Amino acid sequence: MAVDLKADPVPVIVSQTLRLAGVVLLLPFGMFAVEGWPGDRTMPYSEVAFDISDLLILGFFGFFAAYVFRRLRIPNPNFLGPLATMAALAASGYAPAPYPGIILAAAQVVLGSWLGSTFRKEILTRAGRLVLTATLSATSLLLLCSAIAVAIAWLSGLNWQLVVLGAAPGGVTEMALTAKFLQEDATIVTAFHLTRIFIFMPNIPWIVAWIHRYEQRRPNKEGDNPS
Repeated sequence: MAVDLKADPVPVIVSQTLRLAGVVLLLPFGMFAVEGWPGDRTMPYSEVAFDISDLLILGFFGFFAAYVFRRLRIPNPNFLGPLATMAALAASGYAPAPYPGIILAAAQVVLGSWLGSTFRKEILTRAGRLVLTATLSATSLLLLCSAIAVAIAWLSGLNWQLVVLGAAPGGVTEMALTAKFLQEDATIVTAFHLTRIFIFMPNIPWIVAWIHRYEQRRPNKEGDNPS
């Protein structure tokens, strides 16, 4: 989006990377510090029988949904498409068995490698004060979301861990995995994030475009002012 609007993408890369890294690193370890680590300290993967037909069905629906969402110009189609489609199938009771734990573990390796590879020395050196500003902003947002989530959990009687993980500003996959690690219901956490994603993602492009048009018109209006 920054490139399309002819804006410098470096601040966007730095800010989004630091936000995601902060959510992924700070929130899980903060919750582990409060609640303690699970005794076995291992990911409680569900034992799913390796069924090649289920894997093929999941892959087909995933790629097809991503293609459809891309054709519809929905933001982040490779993620939202498969997620929405399989969630709908699961809710209807017709979804095939989920991927086995080994595939989920491999996906975590890919995700972690990608997250680490986004950091670049030139990005951090060019950003200057933006790094500090983005870090403080991301940390403040995370603390604010967590505090509001704890308050909502206290008022509603819900499990505070689920609400905090669900209210985290980003990192749906990581928060779901943290819920599994804490032996909480990852489905509820995913549902929180799915709602957030489908509210924000489709609306972000037009909001940013509106702000960009406003900023473009603003200097002209100031220049026309005779004072």
